[in-house]
Amino acid sequence: IGIPDGTPPSAAVPLSVDVTEAPPRMIVGAAGYDSRGGMTLQGDWTHRNFTGDARTFTASGLAQTGYLALEQIPEILYRTTLSFTQPYVFHRRLSLFAGPFLEYRNDYRDRSNAYGLSATLVYQIDPLRSIALRQTISKRNIQEVRYGDYESGAIDFLSLLSTLAKGKTVLKNTIALQGSYGVLDDIMV
Repeated sequence: IGIPDGTPPSAAVPLSVDVTEAPPRMIVGAAGYDSRGGMTLQGDWTHRNFTGDARTFTASGLAQTGYLALEQIPEILYRTTLSFTQPYVFHRRLSLFAGPFLEYRNDYRDRSNAYGLSATLVYQIDPLRSIALRQTISKRNIQEVRYGDYESGAIDFLSLLSTLAKGKTVLKNTIALQGSYGVLDDIMV
C-alpha cells in the first residue's frame, strides 16, 4: 500500500495496492538435535487449496534417529501423518482437521509400532479465541517392553504395572476438549 508521489493534499487520497498470490504448494523442512533423541529431521508438504474451497492437505514426516544421543537407551521415533483440513463445516466458524498416522517407537518405554486416526473439530470465536474437540483412535503393537528405567525413576511403579497389564496390543480411544483464549491491545498490529 502506498500514496503515489506528487499527490496534492486533499480529503480523498488515492492509494495503490499490489496483490500477489503465492503458489498453493509449500515445503517446509527442519533438522535438529536432542540429547535424548539424537539427530532429528522433520518435513512437511502442504497443498493450501486442495480440491478448491480453501481445503488443505498436508503430508508430514518425523525421524528422531537416536544417532549421537546421550542417553543409554535413546528415544527413537519415526512418524508419518496425512492431514486434511475442511473449513466451514456447517458454519463459517467451524473447521474439521482429520487424518491417519503411522508410528514406530523404540525408547525407554518399549519398542512398538502404532497406527490410528485423529480428528479435531474447531470452533473459532475470533482470531485469538477458539474451542476444539479432538478424538484419536489408535492401535499400538508392542514388540518389547522395557524395564530398565524403572530403577532410575523414569518410569514409576504404577506405569510399569500398567504397561505390563496391557499385553502386546494397546487399543486407545481418547477424547479431549481444549479452549484457547488470548488478548491483544491492537489486533491490527
